[in-house]
Amino acid sequence: MIAQTGQITQFKLMSGPENSQEGIISSPRNSDDVRIKIAALLHEKFSDYQALWVENHLRLLCNLRHTFGNDLDKSIILAVVGQRMFQIGLDRPIDFDQARTGNYALDLSRMTNVESISEATGIPRETVRRKVSELLEIGWLERGAKGGLSVTPQATDTLESATQIIAQLLGTMFDALARDPAISGPGPSLTKA
Repeated sequence: MIAQTGQITQFKLMSGPENSQEGIISSPRNSDDVRIKIAALLHEKFSDYQALWVENHLRLLCNLRHTFGNDLDKSIILAVVGQRMFQIGLDRPIDFDQARTGNYALDLSRMTNVESISEATGIPRETVRRKVSELLEIGWLERGAKGGLSVTPQATDTLESATQIIAQLLGTMFDALARDPAISGPGPSLTKA
């Protein structure tokens, strides 16, 4: 089920008897079957789904280009820091409001650094160092006591429009796939009949 709350689209995985008419994939086996169907569908109807993806992806890239003053390297660096931060620095998942307000516990000793960002992205180390300094200066990154980097609530708040575009991109793709008879037809599907 996709629920619109405020400006952000939220996706919920539903399963169990209480959601029998609107449940979404509830078992790993069904999940694998649906992935196979989606892969085949994307191959067969490439131009339809490519157009949906690219249209929304271009909106995201243009938004990021504008937000980062025509410097997409900064957006890549911030994305790597955020990805590492939320993958290894949190004890439990957080919601968007917590990310915006900084209302979560973060283990800054496990955060990423300039060298690992350079290795992950292929952006030269000195370029990463310079752009990290700029992101620190504008308050979008902060450095922990051991040098690990994390994204600030200010950056999360500033990038809310990009987050909305990502939610719309996912929603558009999910809706299109869920409506396609190849996915929603007989057998495991994205939505239960």
